[in-house]
Amino acid sequence: IAEGAEILSSIGEAETRPNKPWPLLHTTSHDTRVLCVAFSPDVCYLAAGDERGCVKIYDVEGGCRVLHTASHATWVRCVAFSPDARLLAASHFNGCITLYDAEGGWRILHTASHDACVNSVAFSPDARFLVAGDGGDKGGCIKLYDVKGGWHVLHSASHDACVWSATFSPDARFLVAGDGDGKGGCIKLYDVQGRWGVVHTALH
Repeated sequence: IAEGAEILSSIGEAETRPNKPWPLLHTTSHDTRVLCVAFSPDVCYLAAGDERGCVKIYDVEGGCRVLHTASHATWVRCVAFSPDARLLAASHFNGCITLYDAEGGWRILHTASHDACVNSVAFSPDARFLVAGDGGDKGGCIKLYDVKGGWHVLHSASHDACVWSATFSPDARFLVAGDGDGKGGCIKLYDVQGRWGVVHTALH
């Protein structure tokens, strides 16, 4: 049995035995704090980003050995795989987004820049779009990128506070973004199929 399958099997067994501790399967080290981690949908890869700007790709089924390491100038804030596991997006403290080709030796396919730290990136379930949320003391913004159409920006929307998280609904009909500062926060629900209008706002 492949090691990746053994990992999933162990997790399943732990879920059915809640009173017993989960076995530690693997430990790996970075030189500094790891800020974000993500599995690929097929559980073949694990991506990790740290505060020195390093992105590491691990081979889950191959003993979690390092397949690729990429260095960037600033913190890696978020990593996310596309639903087909072909692409990996990483966002950075300096406002940069880096897109890696999982099938092409993890080469960089595309880069994009924001005016503030990009805290969140997420692919739509159909892999057509990538949403990125940024922000700082003066507010935030979400940008929607056309994954299959040259990576141009399809839509941009401003928020009154820093955007910390953004993701798509499972049916790709809606996009939700969460923002906030020291005074409170807000979530906005966007209609993906209806020209990206805000269909609901909720305060926190």
